[in-house]
Amino acid sequence: MGMRIGLGLSLSSTGGTGGDPAQFTVTLTGLDGTVARIGTELTAVGSGYPGADPVGPTYSWTVAGIEVATIATYTPVAGDDGKTVKCTMTTTEYESAASANSAVQYVAPVAAGALGDVSYAEDTGDQTVDASTDFTGNDITYSVASGIPGVTIDSGTGVVTIPTGITVAAYTVTVTGTNSGGSDASAFGVTITEAITAVVINSVVAGTFSGGALPITITATGATNGDAVTWDIIPDGGGAVLDSGSDVWPGPFSDTLVAGIARQDVTVDVTINNGVASNVESSNVVEVDTVLPVLTDLDAVLNVGDIDVDVTTTKTDDIIYFGLRLAATSQLSKALIKDGGTGVVGRINDGPPLTIDDANGGTFSAGYADGTYEVDAYTVDDYGNQSAVITCDATVVISSSTFAVSRIGGFQYSATTTDTISFTLDLTTAAIGDTVLIVYGPNTYATSMDFGEAALTEVLSSGGNDGAKMSIYKFTVTAIEAGDAALDVDIVAIYAVNSHVITAHLIKNGVIDDQQITPYNAGGVDEDNIAAATPTNTKNYMLSFIIGGDIWTTIGDETWTNAVLIDHEETTTAGTHEISLASQEDVAVGLYSITCTVPLATRSVIATVAISEAP
Repeated sequence: MGMRIGLGLSLSSTGGTGGDPAQFTVTLTGLDGTVARIGTELTAVGSGYPGADPVGPTYSWTVAGIEVATIATYTPVAGDDGKTVKCTMTTTEYESAASANSAVQYVAPVAAGALGDVSYAEDTGDQTVDASTDFTGNDITYSVASGIPGVTIDSGTGVVTIPTGITVAAYTVTVTGTNSGGSDASAFGVTITEAITAVVINSVVAGTFSGGALPITITATGATNGDAVTWDIIPDGGGAVLDSGSDVWPGPFSDTLVAGIARQDVTVDVTINNGVASNVESSNVVEVDTVLPVLTDLDAVLNVGDIDVDVTTTKTDDIIYFGLRLAATSQLSKALIKDGGTGVVGRINDGPPLTIDDANGGTFSAGYADGTYEVDAYTVDDYGNQSAVITCDATVVISSSTFAVSRIGGFQYSATTTDTISFTLDLTTAAIGDTVLIVYGPNTYATSMDFGEAALTEVLSSGGNDGAKMSIYKFTVTAIEAGDAALDVDIVAIYAVNSHVITAHLIKNGVIDDQQITPYNAGGVDEDNIAAATPTNTKNYMLSFIIGGDIWTTIGDETWTNAVLIDHEETTTAGTHEISLASQEDVAVGLYSITCTVPLATRSVIATVAISEAP
């Protein structure tokens, strides 16, 4: 705020010597009204001459009667403040004349009104405000008016001193700046608030960490609703801050820790701020852990009707939950795995303690319907950290079908010299989980087989004797192959000329228990070719194959012992290779030997495979 006071008149005078009326008038230009301002130039101007303008008039400027200048102009100085100034003009043509006396003053002060309000805490000593910064002007004297007891001002500098011994609610302090030219005023508000006493924290108790949250209980003296409460989570013994949090009094207080904090002991350091910071108080030591557990290598296998599972975990204090479902359904949620519900066929759990390897898991008991199953699993540690749900690496097939072995592919001859031989299989009667056994020879043996979806697994292979070599491969039927009437199979062989697919057998509800392959070189005489294998279940099936590298006397002259002839064949290139295969059902548990006596076979190889009912 501001006010300005000033007076001014325009004065001129005529006069002459000896009391006669002057013949002209002297006027001062540059006046502020009738006032001459210090620092503003004045000019004496004659007018009203009865004749021509005088030539070469002279001037005499006086301040308080003392001559200060003899030219047409004069600028008042600080020493002239409060005095009067006039100018006498003398000519040779006319009588002399003088101007009227004009008061000499400064320009009145101007207040910008920009002093800001201030606030102080009680009993914080004398506070000062420099009010001169709000005023422009010269030779200003300052005064102050206020309802606050004890407020003073330095009249020369304009610095206001405000005592803080009492509380004050929004008082106004007005400062007036005055000089010879007038005055102006500026005001600002003053508030003195009651002194703040810092809160004293008496105790901090960190509760049991669970589910990522750490409860914090605080007792304090002097805390009021809305006071700011902050805390840091620090490793016991010191170190970098692991996590921080804030809230307002009175709480309740809890910190949800950031993920990735490894299991360790920590303390909680708490501060309360009500305008003044409290003491820092530390809590008791408590263990925390926000590292998520991870499950890997989940395996599920069929074992005598049961489904055994194992998995690897990164922690030992977890509980691992397993859920069994049909493979055609979606992965189970955590809630379904733990508590059951639609789509869940079976549930088990394991732990703690656990091991950091694949020895964790359990068994889903027998009694499930035929089908293809998958296992989902997740784990929760003792602090509630949860892993993602994972699914077993392979499906498990449960089949109650009758144990049976049947031939689904006969001789398929190739005279090609290329390295790849292709043939087809009829899997119309095959079901998911069945096993297909393929035998290849005799002029060479296979190095790999595949049917486009995946590579077949080698059961056994032998280089045998030159011209009598054999390979046996198998694969498990999946939903992709089951019912396929013409499944393409490719054989990659070392040398493919005069080679054959000897046979392909479909195994239902059975497993290959044991096998043996034996090469012979009789040197052109009759010889018994023997291969033995050991079945392990109550229902067993023996399958045996023989390949002759050179001519037998007559195809069919071979004699099988402990096995019944299934088929025999001579290759298209007559007199080079003979092939025969036989089988024996309902073989008891234990080593079982099959013999094939062939006439005049200089090179041959025999193989026997033991197939048992699935446990």
